[in-house]
Amino acid sequence: MIVGGSDLVLFAPSNAPVADLILGRIRRLWPDSQVQDVNEDARRSIRDPRVVIRGGLSKEFLIYRDQDAVDAWDRDGATLANLNTMLYFIIGDASQIEEGLREVTLVCGEQTREVQQLVRDLEASFQGKPYPSSLSELS
Repeated sequence: MIVGGSDLVLFAPSNAPVADLILGRIRRLWPDSQVQDVNEDARRSIRDPRVVIRGGLSKEFLIYRDQDAVDAWDRDGATLANLNTMLYFIIGDASQIEEGLREVTLVCGEQTREVQQLVRDLEASFQGKPYPSSLSELS
């Protein structure tokens, strides 16, 4: 699938729950959104318990603004009319860049104000609190 547009690269602590933080922000931005792991055909509501529970396991996923966006992408592919109704996230491995960080790529149609605000919110979420470096720190 060709998304086109802009690739935005963010950096998050390697131990941050990146996918969960992304899904949390998107729930507020697009409450009726649909999520699809790129390795699966199924799309699910962002509020679906499977997304809430398993969402953080995905390293590469698409988020559609709503069911109308899903239908438009299925019917027409990428068009000027629907380009900004889907976001594509790729979460890199911690080992791909400098130690302690992981790369997070957001592919979008264009960098609208909405996307720019989402990027600011994600950066704040990624840096907002210290994350445990091991499970032993959680206790």
